[in-house]
Amino acid sequence: MALGDYSNNDNSRKKYYEPQVYSKYGTSNTDGVDPSALSYSFFNGLLKISIAPMLPSAKPDDKQLWDHQNEASIWLPHFKAKLLLDEINYVQAHPDEVNNGGIIIGEEGLISFSNGKEIGASSPCLIIRKIDQNTGEATSVYAYQFKADYYKTVRNYNPADPSNFEFVDHPIFEIEQFKELLRTYSSSMSGAAAYAQMYYERFETNRTRTKLELIMDKLGIESAEYGRQRTSSGGGQNKSYFNNAAGKNNSIPSNTGMRSTTMDALADDIE
Repeated sequence: MALGDYSNNDNSRKKYYEPQVYSKYGTSNTDGVDPSALSYSFFNGLLKISIAPMLPSAKPDDKQLWDHQNEASIWLPHFKAKLLLDEINYVQAHPDEVNNGGIIIGEEGLISFSNGKEIGASSPCLIIRKIDQNTGEATSVYAYQFKADYYKTVRNYNPADPSNFEFVDHPIFEIEQFKELLRTYSSSMSGAAAYAQMYYERFETNRTRTKLELIMDKLGIESAEYGRQRTSSGGGQNKSYFNNAAGKNNSIPSNTGMRSTTMDALADDIE
């Protein structure tokens, strides 16, 4: 079950390379109210959040526990990730006023952060629901219960008395990691971090380009990439967009507009 809200009326979509990045922040809980695994990945400018149920025949010591073929997934653009983060913060700040908060995904999806009371869980949960548009009832529910008694640290260890130390619980560690992922994804999509990285790497990029130009010259390969015109002697003028954006030999590519696509097309690209 994949839920999302991006669409595009242009059916003449061209294939292009899009990296898919999997986050190491994924977690699992075999003892939760709904034993499941929570995972995250990034593709086509979107954040994918997936909840996979535990396989019926699985045991805690099995290597493959999760049924990813029947997982529930939602796709979030950066602004909805920020809205979800705001809702999590509100639920945490008002435990006596609200039990859950979330956002609508597409026409029938709902992802929410819950204190767990609504589903009988003893600790907070992330819940993905598929909602009937006519009745508002949930036709499918996937829940991941954040582990509350798993992460511990040690304080006041004394080598002279090794049995005397203190374990410290971190009951909201997984929640904080999830919030950090939402925060960094939404802020990174501003493009500021990407630009800064490109800016500081421009000298290394130019050095690499110079080496490639020398190889191309020896092989007799012509190139006009990024508006760079090759001289009669074979050397390139090496005009990068950063160094001379206003130069007459530089131009902005015509295909730099924002891209969007349908969820079916996303699935095709991933497969």
